[in-house]
Amino acid sequence: MKLLDAVNLILPKLGEHPVTSLNSRSPTLAVLLPIFDRVRRDLLLPGWWFNTHCTELAYDPNTGEIGMSEDVLSFVATREVSSVRGNRLHDSTNNTFAWFRKVAGELILDVPFDELPASAASLVYAAAAVEATVTDLGMVNEVRLWTAQASEAEQRMQSEHLRNMKYSTTKSRRYKNYRRALRA
Repeated sequence: MKLLDAVNLILPKLGEHPVTSLNSRSPTLAVLLPIFDRVRRDLLLPGWWFNTHCTELAYDPNTGEIGMSEDVLSFVATREVSSVRGNRLHDSTNNTFAWFRKVAGELILDVPFDELPASAASLVYAAAAVEATVTDLGMVNEVRLWTAQASEAEQRMQSEHLRNMKYSTTKSRRYKNYRRALRA
């Protein structure tokens, strides 16, 4: 689903005409686009199968700092305590930006709406539609319907996430220790 398509699904329900471009000078569009952006970022922040990557970040040999690109929402280091501040990785243990070693962890990236999987895009669309309707019109019956649609979309997304992550207790260290103890 494209952002323009999603916006054009909501605009008629708010009593507005569809737009041909996201650069149109519609006051409702000016309210709707920030809602979509905020809902999308809130959805992506916990990390899903499509925006989470295990990686090892290298430091700049001159400064010792680890730079982050603009599309990084979060980085959770495997062993170190860190946080993303601005466009650099902060060492929270030593209260510095200098690392002078590689840092392994899980990188959570920001994904544009047009590149989201269908389940995530429909969840963002439904949540944005609810918020836009409440903000613009306060229509309770429409909001209830869209809230139900958002819940269904979230359930589909959760199931797709679990399917893609392939969680299994047989891969855990505790299970392997248990199996080893049974063989002995």
